[in-house]
Amino acid sequence: MKKIAFLMGLWAASICTLFAQVPLATEDVMLQAFYWNSHGETKWSQLNSQASEIGETFDLVWLPPASAAEGGGGMNMGYHPWKWSSLSSSWGGLSELMALIKSLHAKDCKVIADIVINHRAGNSAGGDFPEDDFNKFGKHKIPNYCITKDDENSNGSCSDYDYKWNVQGDMWGGYSAARDLAHSKNEVRTAVKAYLNWLKELIGFDGFRYDLVKGYDPKYTKEYNTATKPYFSVGEFYQSNYDDLAGWVNGTGKTSLVFDFCFKQAIYNWGGGGNYNELAWMDGQTKRPAGLIHNAGMRQYAVTFIDNHDTATPHEWPWEYKGNIEQANAIMLSAAGVPCVFWKHWKSNKAAIKKMVATRKAMGVNSNSNVVVTNTSGYYESKAVGTKGTLICRVGSWSGTPDGYSVACNGTGWAYYTSTKIDPNPGDDSGNTGGNTGGDDSGNTGGTTSYSYAIRVNGKTNYEATYMGKAAHSDHEEYKVSVKLNAGDTFETYDLVNKAGWVMKIEDGGESANFTAGAKSVTCNKTGCYDFYIKMMYQNDIMYIGAGTNCSGGGSDSGDDSGNTGGNTGGLPSEYRYSIRVNGTTDYEATFMGKSAHSDHDEFMVSVQLNQGDTFVTYDLNNDAGWVMAIESYGAFENFTAGTDKVTCNTAGCYNFYIKMMFENDSMYIGEGTNCANNGKPTDIEEGTSTEVSIYPNPADGNATILSNQEVNYVTIRTLSGMPVATATSNELDLNGLAPSMYLVEILFENGEKAVQKLIKK
Repeated sequence: MKKIAFLMGLWAASICTLFAQVPLATEDVMLQAFYWNSHGETKWSQLNSQASEIGETFDLVWLPPASAAEGGGGMNMGYHPWKWSSLSSSWGGLSELMALIKSLHAKDCKVIADIVINHRAGNSAGGDFPEDDFNKFGKHKIPNYCITKDDENSNGSCSDYDYKWNVQGDMWGGYSAARDLAHSKNEVRTAVKAYLNWLKELIGFDGFRYDLVKGYDPKYTKEYNTATKPYFSVGEFYQSNYDDLAGWVNGTGKTSLVFDFCFKQAIYNWGGGGNYNELAWMDGQTKRPAGLIHNAGMRQYAVTFIDNHDTATPHEWPWEYKGNIEQANAIMLSAAGVPCVFWKHWKSNKAAIKKMVATRKAMGVNSNSNVVVTNTSGYYESKAVGTKGTLICRVGSWSGTPDGYSVACNGTGWAYYTSTKIDPNPGDDSGNTGGNTGGDDSGNTGGTTSYSYAIRVNGKTNYEATYMGKAAHSDHEEYKVSVKLNAGDTFETYDLVNKAGWVMKIEDGGESANFTAGAKSVTCNKTGCYDFYIKMMYQNDIMYIGAGTNCSGGGSDSGDDSGNTGGNTGGLPSEYRYSIRVNGTTDYEATFMGKSAHSDHDEFMVSVQLNQGDTFVTYDLNNDAGWVMAIESYGAFENFTAGTDKVTCNTAGCYNFYIKMMFENDSMYIGEGTNCANNGKPTDIEEGTSTEVSIYPNPADGNATILSNQEVNYVTIRTLSGMPVATATSNELDLNGLAPSMYLVEILFENGEKAVQKLIKK
């Protein structure tokens, strides 16, 4: 059950990073979801099919450049962008890209765009850049006088020599494939900021990976990040010198991280051999993992990596790591900084990497963790202090287990040990996606009671099981819970510690005939009270279901994924009710909108008229508790200021509040309101306007038309949760990239009036 103090504390912690390009101590782990010429396996549609699995392990997913590039489609990597606003590339089109982003967001993954703004391809003349249309962020065409002085097609009026790494102006010398842009020119910076805001606000990207940042002064990266407020920013400063990397970070005003090429160099030099001293640098008197991360004041700004698309085959730069892949990733994933796993390594070592990441997160190791190298003689050993425990990494050849530690996971020539006994395995040998085995990799069951399991009913409500100790007839660790189920209800076994659910093997006998097991859940075929015996044993987890004896009191409801604070015991949950409580006195109850089309959030919506200076909290009407909910960074969020105990409205208006409930990740989207006269019941047209509007056909298939007596200026199509999924600048709507569902069509007319229409996509 969520407590108000906890919710406020959670908000206080999250507000610091909501708009932070450099989270202070993030546990985020990134995946580079491509390599050079990976078009055969990492197109948008191909990644979308793997989004669920990717999201189980990674928090950030770095995608290749999405804009149309010089050379057309085929095997074009996109690093010579032609038209920024055309998201049609060899990786796929706009609809496929937005579908991928939506799928990753549903798994709470942030999506990082590859931003190539140092250089750009033009039209036939090479320097004749096309005009970009960034919808509400305007149309922009960069003129030729914004090309650096010594580059082709420059008129010679611009130098841009103010950054030491760009002393030649054109980073590529006489390379004729792209023109270097002079970021000292206002026309360039204005276009870049429009481009980035468009990618973030309308396409759905969460952060930026800046390509080739040697080519322009880091102060411009600061300007871009300040103007666009990405969740995450990292620059590619291709230089394995600590002072240069740290200097660039400082040059951005510490608004961006940087790829730790020093760490990459150290891993490459080591090469999987026996000289473990290559892997450690001195930080004063303390030996730490090599790289930018060795410095206690700089480690949080480092993105560590083993290889990327440039350093690995088949690219021309012979800097690929050739040693044991698992060992290298074990070193990286146990160190400070934000680790970035390379796609090739993920594909070939998936099981091991899943275990490493799970162990890292279980111990709370983060980008700013204190990590000390404790041994480099004969083998490598580091000790990382996390927020939940300590992680020891060993690589090489050794004997024994560190005193006071248990093995968490291991492989050939590497092992992770933890101060708290855990099971990092995402599933057992049957392919289950969650669950703790009750023991370590040796097969010992231990006897610990630190684990916590539940029966999760209908994907929402957890009924926590009671630890019963060792079974008298075996070495299973046993847990029991009584739950009342109706015919048609579904359930899964749920690990409350690691927040993972899976379908457990059901023993024959008892009431097993009343249930049908599927790939993702078990279906109850007969209403009744049941006793669930969860039996945990290494590689042999199993469940026995018997006739229930006490469903009125068994099974403490721990809440659903929405973070709802109510719920029944031993039965089905009661209906949850939420409101916007204004000025501490008046509740405007929200209407339940069902599951979001883009995620598993439970969603509620209400329209409320607020005056400047009014305050509000999200309020749980069932449990008489209010809290400040995290506000998403688009829509009308800039009209509000969040404090620790309330949110203040800075601009009077009618607002739509979309309350999105998900376990430990509740959030709110605030959009412009459409009908505050009838709170919670939006109408099609804003009351009091003279604009007539409808959509035909409705329901629609591929296309639809807005019919109105006023000219359309701008259109945003949103899910019922408020997530933007498409835009238009005319009355013609292209629905081909949208999933079948109901949408809200927000229309801004040339006369300044607004309207909202409901639209069903068949």
